[in-house]
Amino acid sequence: TAVHVPGTISDGKQIISYLRDRFGITVAEGQDKYKGKMFRLAHLGYFDELDILTVLSATEMTLNHLGHPLALGSGVGAAAKYFQETN
Repeated sequence: TAVHVPGTISDGKQIISYLRDRFGITVAEGQDKYKGKMFRLAHLGYFDELDILTVLSATEMTLNHLGHPLALGSGVGAAAKYFQETN
């Protein structure tokens, strides 16, 4: 899954570093002209709803830490609602 880096964050590498250093979550950076402008979440092997909620939560906390204005829990809440409605 490709994720666009919001304009409030100057370099997507900050997101990648914080996710790795603070939460132990590894994501890949964008390639070529997308380097620093996006990051990629891998979906290799087995993963479930809780894995997705964990990455979403860590990403929200990372964006908040880096100064991006957002309502913490909004993405996690939307995903949890979707999982409940489609399960």
